[in-house]
Amino acid sequence: MDMLRHIREESNCPLLLFDMGKGDLAGDENLVSDLGAQVISVPKQPVPLDVLHVGDRSENSIKDATFRFRDSFSAAAPRKFGGKQLDALREAIQLTLRIDAPISINDVKNSLFDVYEEKEMKEDTVTAQFNDFCTYTLFSQGMSPSEFLQKNWIIDVHEAADTIQRLVVFLMLDAVDSYLRSLGDSELDAEKNRALRLIVVVDEARKVLGYKHPSLVNIVRTARSKGGAVMLISQSPDDFDQEDENFLENIGLPIVFRTNAKPRALKSVLGQNVDLGAIPNGQCVTRLPDESGKVKLTHVKVWE
Repeated sequence: MDMLRHIREESNCPLLLFDMGKGDLAGDENLVSDLGAQVISVPKQPVPLDVLHVGDRSENSIKDATFRFRDSFSAAAPRKFGGKQLDALREAIQLTLRIDAPISINDVKNSLFDVYEEKEMKEDTVTAQFNDFCTYTLFSQGMSPSEFLQKNWIIDVHEAADTIQRLVVFLMLDAVDSYLRSLGDSELDAEKNRALRLIVVVDEARKVLGYKHPSLVNIVRTARSKGGAVMLISQSPDDFDQEDENFLENIGLPIVFRTNAKPRALKSVLGQNVDLGAIPNGQCVTRLPDESGKVKLTHVKVWE
């Protein structure tokens, strides 16, 4: 949190923080004040974001938005959907997104029931999941993503059910990914430091790391050139050791303090096996170039 305070102080960069833990970040009045953030508590309050916004209204943009929503909805649900269900869901989303007006998750639900009726499909786990999600108003059509992401927000989802937590975070990450990809590369200063445009923070990131969410992967892999920075906070490096996606390999400068965890991902980041459990208090290991320019493992005393 001190890192975020310093980044905000130095750059005045907009911030989007997801509190998926105990609500202690959203409840920290000093932190909220220092970050200049507005707290939204889901599901008590809707997020004032047109989360299904489609920018240029082109056919390809509608199709891209369709697949993003379908993937996020499917990943948030507790059960996997079958082929016919996914086809019906895709058709319903696409029909809804073609409406040239702000739309809601409830509008997609209504389109889905129409598609089911037309195809003579019975209500099932997909329709039941929509009923659950539409119990609350999770989003309002207050701002477009470009407007919303110019401000500082803490989205507190800790009181929501796990499926609702995932849906809100996944859909908002879709909006972040789409927004950043629409931008040109951010400016470089004389020392090749890139200007920050947005910081995305996920507390208790273990709750989303294992779902292979395409937008989260895209943001981690490609957001740097657009001025996006990502902070994923979790209790253990093991949470980042995913079979299909090594999130840690995108770290340019790894700084590792003592830990008893031994995920394979840390070896690839540090370049060799290290007994991380034996690192003294106040020290870290990292990879830095020596006088000859050769990058090697280095121990750094950070504090006494």
